[in-house]
Amino acid sequence: MGRVVLRGGRRVAGADRPAALPVAAAGLVVALAAIGMAGLALWSVSFAWRWPDPWPQSLSLRAWRDVGRWSGAVGQTLLIAAVSTGLALVTAVAWLDSGDRVGRRGQGGWLRAVIHVPLLLPQLSFLIGLAGMMIHAPIGPLAAVIWGHWLFVFPYVMIALAGPWAALDPRLDRSAAALGAGPWRRLWRVKLPVLMAPVATAAAVGFAVSVAQYLPTLFLGGGRIATLTTEAVALSSGSDRRVAAVHAVLQAALPWGVFLAALALPAWAHRHRRALKGAA
Repeated sequence: MGRVVLRGGRRVAGADRPAALPVAAAGLVVALAAIGMAGLALWSVSFAWRWPDPWPQSLSLRAWRDVGRWSGAVGQTLLIAAVSTGLALVTAVAWLDSGDRVGRRGQGGWLRAVIHVPLLLPQLSFLIGLAGMMIHAPIGPLAAVIWGHWLFVFPYVMIALAGPWAALDPRLDRSAAALGAGPWRRLWRVKLPVLMAPVATAAAVGFAVSVAQYLPTLFLGGGRIATLTTEAVALSSGSDRRVAAVHAVLQAALPWGVFLAALALPAWAHRHRRALKGAA
């Protein structure tokens, strides 16, 4: 029966429905996230909103105008996320490229499993040990927080980048080597340009993971490093919901902007390279 249908060339009704399910699920997730963001944004500008009123009695930008109240947390969040993500990205690229050089592409052995330890262990117990170790470490709280974020960002960056790196056609690297290009030149001129979209996506994932870190910032920073996440959690139990909503909106907006940049940058960089547009 199946052969008859295939030979007839007729399109079976509903054959494309399974493929549409992931798209519909993704659309539902995006819609729910957009509704949540809209609710937070509305809370941040509501001056008086009493139950059971369906809409605020008045709107005000007072919480947003108080820049000094949230600008410091934004700066700290950007600094920590950018540095920890950059370090994780450099470490991941060096790890994967070294595997290519020694001929063990896609193989990590027990070391590959070790990098996932921070994700598998209970975070509270793991961080208590790290905080105790940091007491005797000759580094400041900011450096300790960046290092703690790197421990959690690096596994996610590796997970996001390992698959596309392993799928890269090895003939590209061999062709460049045959033309006399050294390992570093092959990395910068062949691998990274082709993998620009996966690298940008991995960086966006790492940035989002860093922004969301609460316990590592609190434990390793000793309560002296204020980020959007720590401030949002602290303000959530307060009486001013507008200020808490401002921090929550910024906490969600920063990763969202980085993900948009991760989508736009490869498309812009490969706008004149038709063969690489699919990779972007």
